[in-house]
This record gives sequence, C-alpha cells and structure tokens, in this order.
Amino acid sequence: MKRWMILLGRCGTTIIAIGLALFLVSLIPQATVRSFSGSGDLQAKTWRTYYQSVLTPQNSLNIKIKANNTIRAYLLEVSFQTIYDWINKIHPQIPGTDPLQIFNQTLLTEFLEANPQTIAIEKEVVNNRETMLEYMPTKIANVTLILCNPNVVRVQVNYEGSEFLNVAPKAKLQTVSEIITPIGAILTVPWIARSFKERKKHNFAN
Repeated sequence: MKRWMILLGRCGTTIIAIGLALFLVSLIPQATVRSFSGSGDLQAKTWRTYYQSVLTPQNSLNIKIKANNTIRAYLLEVSFQTIYDWINKIHPQIPGTDPLQIFNQTLLTEFLEANPQTIAIEKEVVNNRETMLEYMPTKIANVTLILCNPNVVRVQVNYEGSEFLNVAPKAKLQTVSEIITPIGAILTVPWIARSFKERKKHNFAN
C-alpha cells in the first residue's frame, strides 16, 4: 500500500510539473507575422473582402474595425474564390455586364445561409464603435474578412489587423494545463498526507 502511494505521489508531482510547464509555454509572447490596415467606402447594400490568408493552428488573428454606420463583419473559413464560384454556379447570369453585381448583399446572404459552417465569426460593427475580431483556427484554413453594408447609404470603414505566430496553440495548452494539474494534485495529496503523518510520528518518537 505504501509503495503504491509513493508511486502515485511521484506520478502526481510529475503531472503537476508538466501542467505548470505547459502553462508557462503558453505565456511565451506571440511573434507578429504580418500587419495590415486600410480604409474606404462600402457602397449601400453591398459587401467586400478586406483580408485573405491561409492560417494554421499556430497562428492567431486580431482585427479592429470601425465604421460611421452600423455594418456586419464576417470572418469566414473559406476563400473569396470559393464564394465567387458558388455564386456563379447558382446564378450563372452573374456578373453579366456589371462586374460589381456579384457584390450584392442578397448574394452574400444566400451563400451564408447555404454554407453556415463557413462562418467562424459574425459580429455587428456598431456606428462609430471599434469592434475587435479575435480568431485562432483549429486546422489549416482559408480565412476571409468580409464587411457587409445593409444600409441604403454608403459607409466609411477603417480596419487594421495583425497575424501572430504562437509557439503552440495557447488556448489548447492552457486547457490541458487546467485539466492535468488538479489531477496531479489529487494524486499527490495522499502521499503528502502520509509523509507528513510519518514525519510527525518520527518527531514524536524522538
């Protein structure tokens, strides 16, 4: 019984050490891979792409958006080309004589309703309030930022963002650390209690 308790105690301390190490690794600062920014007008009842990239689970993405009227922001796990091809397949007559016809708000709505699994983040950008999008992929993914203007007037938008490279997926490391560290503590407690009890007996005997 004593041998098993010692073994469990040592396993527990090892697990605690691993959990703390994972947590410390998750705190290593991110390295900025790429920064981008821009501004411009978004016409009434239209949408536009403002960012495209391919990200891995080692990447994270932060984007700040501000507009002078309320609009919607979408971070999609799909490329612009895929959206374009889908719209052309459903509406072969588009773009026709107007190359901008594909950016009609209705067509984006149709795509999103038919492909809801592509939506990683959807947020309302409230009039003159800065909105932050924070994203970390769980797999290698095409990522596209789309802003959609549902208003009957054009809107001025400003955005800036950064891609980061993490040593390892921060959220996953912290989750694993939060799970295994208490387990290690539970395994260690009986061993510590027994050691304390034996030491107390030894001191009393002396």
